This record gives sequence, C-alpha cells and structure tokens, in this order.
Amino acid sequence: MLKLFFAESTGAKTALEHIESFETKIQGELQYLQKTVKTLEAVSDNDSSHFYYLLTARFGVKAYRAYLEWCSEVKTDLNGHLR
Repeated sequence: MLKLFFAESTGAKTALEHIESFETKIQGELQYLQKTVKTLEAVSDNDSSHFYYLLTARFGVKAYRAYLEWCSEVKTDLNGHLR
C-alpha cells in the first residue's frame, strides 16, 4: 500500500502494475486458504483446536476476498485515470 500511496511520483501505469501483482499474490493465497477451510471442515470434529483453526481460516478467506474486491475497484479507477 505504501507503493500506492506514493504512486503520484511513479504514475498510474506503475501503480496498476503493483496492484495487479498484489492481486495475483492474493488469488494464490486465497486458493490455499479455501483448500485449508475444506480440510479443516472435514476434521474439525477430530480435535477441538481444529475448530479454532477453521474459524481463523474462514476469516482469512473473507479478508482476501475483500482485498480482491478492492483490487478490482482500484484497477477500474486507475484505468480511468490512464485515459
């Protein structure tokens, strides 16, 4: 986010590249979290600690989806700024 904060000095095109890189990273991590949730759902009854791991992973999924939504909005804004 610091790169975006100072993007005026590098320009919208560079800011867009940073956002796209962040988005790609988050997409990969989201896939991992979604798989983790499925695994934990299958074993959450086996150990009480698994239930709390599951809650944490679900939070991660929601947070990462919010990141992706934000990326989409910012990319739209930046593309409009490039015109």
